[in-house]
Amino acid sequence: MAIPRKKIQHLVAQGNIAKAITLCRRTCRAKPGNPSAWEALANVLIAAGDFEAAAKSLGRVIELQPDKITARYNLAITYSRLNRTDEAMEQLLKVIELDQHYTPAVVLLAEYYRGVSCYTEAIGLLIIGAAENPDNIRINWLLGMCLQDTGELEQAATAFSRACHLMRDCGQQAQDFHPTHDPELGDTFKHTAAHKLRHDIEQFEYLIRKGLLPDTYAEVVADYRKELAIQEMANGPMGISAFSPTATSRIKDTYNRLVYKSSHGRDCGTPLNPTVDWQAAVSDYRRNQPGVTYVDGLLQPDALTELYKFCLESTIWYDFRHDGYLGAYTDDGFDCPLLFRIAESLRSAMPELLRDHPVRYIWAYQYDQQLNGIGMHADAAAVNVNFWITPDSANLDPDSGGLVVHLAEAPRDWDFDKYNNDHVAIERFLEKQNAGSMRIPYRRNRAVIFNSDLFHKTDQIHFREGFENRRINITMLFGDRYGSD
Repeated sequence: MAIPRKKIQHLVAQGNIAKAITLCRRTCRAKPGNPSAWEALANVLIAAGDFEAAAKSLGRVIELQPDKITARYNLAITYSRLNRTDEAMEQLLKVIELDQHYTPAVVLLAEYYRGVSCYTEAIGLLIIGAAENPDNIRINWLLGMCLQDTGELEQAATAFSRACHLMRDCGQQAQDFHPTHDPELGDTFKHTAAHKLRHDIEQFEYLIRKGLLPDTYAEVVADYRKELAIQEMANGPMGISAFSPTATSRIKDTYNRLVYKSSHGRDCGTPLNPTVDWQAAVSDYRRNQPGVTYVDGLLQPDALTELYKFCLESTIWYDFRHDGYLGAYTDDGFDCPLLFRIAESLRSAMPELLRDHPVRYIWAYQYDQQLNGIGMHADAAAVNVNFWITPDSANLDPDSGGLVVHLAEAPRDWDFDKYNNDHVAIERFLEKQNAGSMRIPYRRNRAVIFNSDLFHKTDQIHFREGFENRRINITMLFGDRYGSD
């Protein structure tokens, strides 16, 4: 009896899983020594969500054919669905023993190692994987994350840059992998919003004026303007949607692509301003419990200018899921080497506060003058450092435009979704706590340093129109949420 693969596939495609399972079991009874029959059954059971039964079927495949790599890898995935992590790792190790170049197993095992802080093992696997598969986005991205976790920030920047170029360079084939975007966005190259298109138009025009893009990009801008009008009419200023059917190839070839990467921010020497009294800042942080302070003149003038130019010039603002602001992340284009030097320098400047808290993540947000800033939330870290880089001349209200920090910590039993996104619960909690707040006005080169568990939000924004006047803040997260300081 031959394995009726096409019939099984047809039944699954039609949603008739029960009949497909019955057919597979009949085949296994007729051919109990055929590993392919058991593997076919396992695949259908996985589609049905019966992972326990699928694991048993895959175990039978391995009994019959111990060196079958795909069966061992699928068994590892099945064990992971069952939260049987040790058994999953055992199968992955066996796969790599059979074939150290089997990329899916390398990636999954490295993710497991990272999850249990076995960074040496993870990095070792990924370095080999990157050598064998230099064009694999996931391997390069994951290597960057592991290097960042261990404080190897310059090497992390190199790995992140490699991953971003592989995914975002113009002419690269669109791929679904995107480490940072919200799932509701779908494919990062196929969805958009009016405020995102408006930003991209302004940035392209800025780059053309500076001579950093050819004048022919005016045609690209014209196409973006047509799409902007369609999106605004259909979805308003912030609604996320697929591109219209009339979107041109000029849009599709440039949208959310690394059209231009600035050369600024590569070599700025010591980035921090030597006149800042860091000991006083730490003392003020501890005095203002549960932990908040700010310092002015954070960066040396040349470092500040370089970072600002990098943000203006680089087409890295890919995340548009938010209400009126765009995000750029170190693992997806915002990999300016200067950023990592700033993070390292901050740890050296405030060892009492940051010695035990390596940098976990860095991002920048850029704001549309007509829309809102970030709502109330807390972050998954120990200490936040937020600083602003847009010139003060852009801010029309010197008493506002900065950050409001509430002096109430997120409850320890709240998970990320609740303390970061559940605005109704947050407002009720803050009203009940009545702990007060600090309102810190916007100033260029001002850094707000605070306990990441404190709820905070962007203050009211009144900035001048114009691309160079968009408010840009940079956030660095240090340590883990329950780490000690």
